[in-house]
Amino acid sequence: MGSPKALLEIERKTFLETLLSRYAAVRVPVYVVLGAHSAEIRQQIDLSSVTVLINQDPSRGPLSSLLIALEQASQSDAFILHPVDHPIISEEMIQLLLSTAKRLPHTILLPEFRGKRGHPILIPSKYYPDLREAPLSMGARWVVRSNRGANHLVPVNDPGILLDIDTREAYEQLVGHPRLYR
Repeated sequence: MGSPKALLEIERKTFLETLLSRYAAVRVPVYVVLGAHSAEIRQQIDLSSVTVLINQDPSRGPLSSLLIALEQASQSDAFILHPVDHPIISEEMIQLLLSTAKRLPHTILLPEFRGKRGHPILIPSKYYPDLREAPLSMGARWVVRSNRGANHLVPVNDPGILLDIDTREAYEQLVGHPRLYR
C-alpha cells in the first residue's frame, strides 16, 4: 500500500477514525492493536477513548494481533473482529450483529450482503480456546471453518462489509466513489 492502512483517508477521516466513530456510536469497548506503524498512527489519531495494544511482531500475521486483543477482552461474552482495511460499514450493521448475538449467544455471526460474506464478524467467548489453538497462518478463518455448524449468516443491507482495501487500485476506486458503498 505504501502507507499504513489505518491512516488512509476517506471523506476527510482516516480508516481508523471512521471505524472508531462507528463503534463509539454503538457504545462498545474497543481494542485497537497496532503494529509496525504504531508511533505514526498514535501521533495522527486520538486513541484516548480506546484501549491500545501493541503487537511487537506483526509479521506473524493477523491472528497474532487478534490474540493480543483477546487476552485483554477474555472476560467478554463475545468480540467483533474488524480489520482496519474494511472501513466502510454502518452503525446499523454493527447494531444488527449485536442484537443477533443476544438472540444467538453461542453462534459465530457472519454478515452477508447479496449472498457474499464479509467483515466484521462476531465470535462468542465459547470459541476463544479455538482461536488460541488456530494456526497463525489461518487466523480466525480456521475457527469459522472448524465450527461451520455454529456459523450464522446475518443478512445485512450494507455493501461495505465486502469492501476490502488491500491494494492501491481498490483504495483509488473507493476514494473516487465512496457513496457507492453506503
